[in-house]
Amino acid sequence: MLTIKQLRIKYKLTQKELAERIGVSATTISMYENGRWHLNQYLIDRIKVEFGEDIRPVKKKATARGKRKKKNTENTASGTVDEKYKKMADQFRKDGADEYTIDKFISEEMKRDAFEKERGTTDLVAYKEWQSWPEKRKWLYLNNAFCGNCRGAVSFADGYNIRKGEWGIVVEGTCAKCGGMIRRVCD
Repeated sequence: MLTIKQLRIKYKLTQKELAERIGVSATTISMYENGRWHLNQYLIDRIKVEFGEDIRPVKKKATARGKRKKKNTENTASGTVDEKYKKMADQFRKDGADEYTIDKFISEEMKRDAFEKERGTTDLVAYKEWQSWPEKRKWLYLNNAFCGNCRGAVSFADGYNIRKGEWGIVVEGTCAKCGGMIRRVCD
């Protein structure tokens, strides 16, 4: 199995040439090679048909506005993230909270922090509203977005973001067919 970059080098192709052969943009190839986007099954199959090669996805990098970050060791004004949660737990103990309550609160705080940091665009208020919607409604929005590259209705690939927009909840992510960026306003 090759990575997409190894395949491109093996066949002596530029990013633009590879992109044209599989029907995506050169920017999309760059995002896949750098691990910023995941290859979807559609493109893996296209590459298999075009080149007869199996592709190994590059692990997606954790980024915040283009900068690599280390999980749970980010520095804050009062020390590392782990220290932040320890200090919270210590304060709860001083206030007389039981261990179950402390664990539950810290767990929720860690989830909220991780969610807010993911890709820098997810909005916690929008996420809470999204979570309150029926599953069928969410499914309809996630499987009915317009993609300019595909020229039609498509589904979102895993890893979409949710934020509050001017006209309601906005879902942003990549097209499950071509990997291009798509957006859907959910009113």
